[in-house]
Amino acid sequence: HPLGGRDTFTYVSPQVGTMLGYRSEDWLAEPRVFFRLVHEDDLDRVREEIRKATEAAMPLNSEYRMLARNGSVVWVRDEAATVRAGDGEPLYVQGYLQDVTAEHEMQSERDRLRAEARTATSEAAHRQKRLDLLGRASVALVGSLEQGAALRRAAELVVDGFADWCLIDLVDEKGIASRVVVARGATDPAAGAPASQPESGVIEV
Repeated sequence: HPLGGRDTFTYVSPQVGTMLGYRSEDWLAEPRVFFRLVHEDDLDRVREEIRKATEAAMPLNSEYRMLARNGSVVWVRDEAATVRAGDGEPLYVQGYLQDVTAEHEMQSERDRLRAEARTATSEAAHRQKRLDLLGRASVALVGSLEQGAALRRAAELVVDGFADWCLIDLVDEKGIASRVVVARGATDPAAGAPASQPESGVIEV
């Protein structure tokens, strides 16, 4: 295409028809067809990259999306360079578009698998943290002969980086429920504290 930009083309090879569904004749006959086919989310970036490469008479190497005639999105690799005369005078721009959709789909799949692996690792670590907490709480509950001290220690473990509050209610031999431990973690004090006695819902349970 001329040095001024891609509004018009002087030559387009027939192979372009197999990539986007528009024949080379369509590209040559319709002004600005190139920018009409560039995906709108990439259009501003592509315009700027082409402008800078044209003004500096430097090679262009870019990847972006284009819209095929059937509505599908095609990723292309765009490589172009300024052709010069023997005396170095710029003559025109020559380049090619290569369909790299498969490469981008493979990369997207790899990214998805990596994200799933990170999520699975995080979930496994979270499950392990809970198991460790249960283990430490179990040790605390059986490690003291004094019930109150054991319950307080277990509650402290729960709120240590895991919960905002830990409440332990006990029911005695007469069926009366009482709140024996209230432990607070790193919660906002302004949020308010739980009641000093078991709520009706707790008692019902």
